[in-house]
Amino acid sequence: MGRLLASWGAWPLAPPPKSAYEVIYKSVVLTKLLYATSAWWGFATSADKQRLQAFLRRGVRLNLYSALDPSVCVQDTDDELFSAVMSKSHHVLHHMLIHEKWPGL
Repeated sequence: MGRLLASWGAWPLAPPPKSAYEVIYKSVVLTKLLYATSAWWGFATSADKQRLQAFLRRGVRLNLYSALDPSVCVQDTDDELFSAVMSKSHHVLHHMLIHEKWPGL
């Protein structure tokens, strides 16, 4: 990854600190991988999930990421989306929530 960043002109004189690699990995790579997981995760085959897990293991082996299980990442993104929908009344999906209390619950 260092050579790639150097070819883009990032950190030309010295390699970046490890934390910078982690930030880039999480903000670029994981964001692209986990984009819209709520929509496609249910349709992914076990082979697709294994490939994703192998890719994440490689990031863990390089100390770029700590979670191994992609389903944990998917659950986290689902939880973040649901929290955003619940807490922000201007969210585009907020009007779809049921605001009535269910009888007996």
